Amino acid sequence: MDMNNKEHMKEIENTFEAVRDVSLSNVERETMKKNVRLFMAEHPLKQSRIQRFLSRMRTFRIGLTISPVHIPHVRPAIASLFILIFVGASTSYAAEMALPGDILYPVKTVVNENVVSALAFSEEAKANRSATLALRRLEEAGALVVKGRLTASAREEIESRFEKHVEDFEMRTDLLARQERKIEVAVDAQSFLEAALKAHASALIEFSVVRPETEHELRSILAAVSDRVNTVESARTASERTIAIKVGEDIRERAAAKRRTVENEIAHSRSSARQTKAPQADTAVMTAVTASQGATTTSPAPDLILEALNAGSAKFEEGRYGEAFTAFQGALRAVQQDKLKHNARERLKLDDISGLPSHAMPQEKANKAQGAPVDMIQEDPGGVE
Repeated sequence: MDMNNKEHMKEIENTFEAVRDVSLSNVERETMKKNVRLFMAEHPLKQSRIQRFLSRMRTFRIGLTISPVHIPHVRPAIASLFILIFVGASTSYAAEMALPGDILYPVKTVVNENVVSALAFSEEAKANRSATLALRRLEEAGALVVKGRLTASAREEIESRFEKHVEDFEMRTDLLARQERKIEVAVDAQSFLEAALKAHASALIEFSVVRPETEHELRSILAAVSDRVNTVESARTASERTIAIKVGEDIRERAAAKRRTVENEIAHSRSSARQTKAPQADTAVMTAVTASQGATTTSPAPDLILEALNAGSAKFEEGRYGEAFTAFQGALRAVQQDKLKHNARERLKLDDISGLPSHAMPQEKANKAQGAPVDMIQEDPGGVE
């Protein structure tokens, strides 16, 4: 057994050790069993189309017999099985919606999350998993503050877990960045987490402005996010400096693929914008606030994104493929931040609370309210010069 497999087995053993500390009452166990039986009765296992087809074709004309072929999704199936064994399907499902302070929150964090994380084998998968969990903690903070339940103990638990997740992410992406053929993977992960952290921070800052009583509750969380934005952004910038000087067919192909991704994301954003029409009243309010207060958007302007895309295309045509890649990455990061900010605002119900669309919030006012640096939430869509 090699070192990596030993590490994976150790992680799974540690997870099971932690699971033993999470116990359910007899009533919860009986309810869980009942719900599982009902679910199994209502959802009998069905073969896939491929399996049904192969089951019918047991014998070829030449006389060869083939057995039914099973094509399971191995890792998700194993994770689901482990979770089912230890806590039950209904409990595990209910725990996914739990927040700090809820009775099922330990099941969510100690059981569900650890089991899935233990089955992430590659460094890339582990880094992405850590980023997902870090953002999950910020979503929990937002859900709690909306409900008026962001207590000191809940805040401390969220911050502690958030720091742990980001530290693990930084360690994983640092290992990836040291590998010549993996550095672009590291930059992609770093770029996405940077955009996501800025988007969440911007939405939480806006929430604290329209709900001033939450300013104190959110201050320490926003400070932690600000610190991590700086470290993730610094690591991403350092990695992009290495990429910017790359030449050759490999980086040319990666840059071309990145450009296609940006173009697809921009096209999708435009399509979504056409389908979502803002209410007339909100448009009027936005215009009035913008004119009277000089409101600035916290999201990158579309013109700046297109400018970064065009700049990257120009560098690509000149054969400066490494620089083109970083320029395209910057444009993609800007598009992602805009989309993630919109999603974060929806979860916080900001349009309902403030009565203003996202680009009507004066950024200077938000920064002053939280003492947050402007560059924590504003995105520069350009690449490394």
